Order: sequence, then structure tokens, then C-alpha cells
Amino acid sequence: MSLINQMLKDIDKREGEQQQAGRSTSRYETGKRVWPAWLFMALGVISTVVVLLLVLWVWRVMNTPATVAVEAVTNPVEETVNLPPQAQPQSLAQPRQARPPMAETLAKPVAVPVVEAATQAKPAPTPKPVTEPQTAAATPEPVVTPVPEVEPEPVGEMAIQRSNTPPKVLAERRFQQAMSDLQGGRTQQGAQRLQEALLMAPDYHEARQQLAVYYFSYGFLTDALAVLEQGLEEFPGETGLVLVQARILERAGEPAMALNALRNVANELPANADLLILRGALASELEDYQVASETYQVLTSWRPREGRWWLGLALAQQQLQLTEQALQAFRRALDDPSIGTATREFIHQRVEELR
Repeated sequence: MSLINQMLKDIDKREGEQQQAGRSTSRYETGKRVWPAWLFMALGVISTVVVLLLVLWVWRVMNTPATVAVEAVTNPVEETVNLPPQAQPQSLAQPRQARPPMAETLAKPVAVPVVEAATQAKPAPTPKPVTEPQTAAATPEPVVTPVPEVEPEPVGEMAIQRSNTPPKVLAERRFQQAMSDLQGGRTQQGAQRLQEALLMAPDYHEARQQLAVYYFSYGFLTDALAVLEQGLEEFPGETGLVLVQARILERAGEPAMALNALRNVANELPANADLLILRGALASELEDYQVASETYQVLTSWRPREGRWWLGLALAQQQLQLTEQALQAFRRALDDPSIGTATREFIHQRVEELR
């Protein structure tokens, strides 16, 4: 029994020494080192990645030439690589019509992936250039039917549709909208619609007058006169435009220019009554008594009961040294019952002076 105990003690002692040396089992092992499990896992992952990369590379090499070959067959007439005449196939060496620069620009990049794919698939010391015409020569050219080019419709341009409505009617609608805008305080929109009305109907004189008044009321005297002058160039002698022009010049402190605008007005009544009345007043103010006398003679012959016109005629004739005619005009002015008291006293004084 002592021998057995001694052997057990030796075994226990040996296991204790093995545990101290870093061994996990009590069986006898050789001196080879055991590799850890994580190392095998890492090697497996790396091997998998390498295999996937190789598969992707092979797939790219296999598919790139086929795609380019299809494009080359579809468009066999596009010249992508400049080859010497002896390297071109006989069927493609014939002269072709020049293409526009855009077609050449779109065709040139196709030759690049062909050369790259051939280089990657078959590396060699002296690689031969692979071009599209060689691929196209191996495949019969398809018959291409010319398709007429259709120009695309311009994008971003305003489409103008013709309307059966007369321009005068459209201009009238714009004018009514403009007047509504001006009365509602939307002055800029109203002015724009007045301009649109004039574009539709340049002979819409009422719209031109309103536009000139709008410009003048907001201090744009030059614009107001320009609008009126443009209308008078197209329609000379238009009385409504002349009257607005003269009144704007008078309000702007230019009575002489206003009178010059009225000098050539025809003595037609009652059509030009407002023009003649304004011309007579301006002529009297500027002491142009000859124009004043002629104007008031026309007015008094039209309406002989207007005492103010007889008074204007009498004052003009008095300055022209036409005494008898002036006395007669003063007396005719007193026949108007609407003349005020102060005016009557002034007329009596003048009559006494002329006697």
C-alpha cells in the first residue's frame, strides 16, 4: 500500500507542476503550442473577404467588354478611336459624313472602358489595342433607317393664343379694371393695365389720357408728356390729347408752352370749345391780345349770352386800341345777368374811361 500511495503522490505532484506551467489537463502532451480559437476565426473572415473581392473583380472583367460590345454594335458608325488607315477594317474605311460636335463628344468616352477591360483581363508585355471597329467588324452592321430630327419645343417661353375678341373690346376690359384699381388704391397695377390697354388698342385715347394724368399726379411730368406726345405723333390733332397736354403744362407752371400747344387748334364748335376757352384765358394772361381777341370772337359768336367771353373780348380789343369795338363788347357783357356786382362795377369804370 505504501508503494501505491507513493505513486499517487507522484501523480499529484506532477499535476501540480503542470498546472503551474499553464497546462489545463493532467494527460501527457508533447511540447507543441496550442493556437487560440480567435486566431482561426480571424483567418476565416480574412479568407472570406479575399474570396469576395476576387469574385467581384472577375465579374467586372467578365461583364465590361460585353457591355461595350453591345454599344459598339448598336452605334457602329460612331468613330471613337483614331486609327491609322491600315488598321481600319475595309467596311469602315469609307468616308462618312461629319457629325455635329455633340455626337463626337458623346461617342469618344466609349473607347476608354474597352482598353481598360482588355488590359485588366489579359495583361501582357506588349498588349494590342482593342477598338470598337474590330468588334463591329466581327458583327454585321444593322440597317439603320434615318429618322428625321424633331426640334424640341422651347421651354420657358410664353405661348400666345389668338383670340377672336376684337382688340378694342379687350382694351375696354383692361381700362375698366385699371380704373377699378386706381379707385381702390392699387395705383401701380392700374397703371400697368392702362399700358396693356394701349398696347391692345393704340387709338384708345381715353386710356392714354388717364395714364398721363396718373403720371402727372405722382410727379412724373416727363413721362406724362411723353405718353401724350407719342399719341399725338400717331394721331395728330387729337383734341382730347391736346387738351390734357395743355392743362398739364399749365399746372406745371408752363403757360407759354400750353398756349403754343393750343395755337393751331381749329375754331370748330362745339367740338373744340374747351380748347378755345383755355386758349383765350392763357392768351389774356400772357398778354397775347391778338390771339385772345380772335378766340373770344369765335366763342361769343357761338354763345352770345356769355358775359365773361364778352368781357375778355372787350379787354383784348381795348389793348389793341379798338375803342368802339371794346365799348360794344363791354355793353354786351352787362347784358348777362350772371355777372357779379364787382365785375359790373369794373365794367362801368372801363366804359367811362373809353368815352
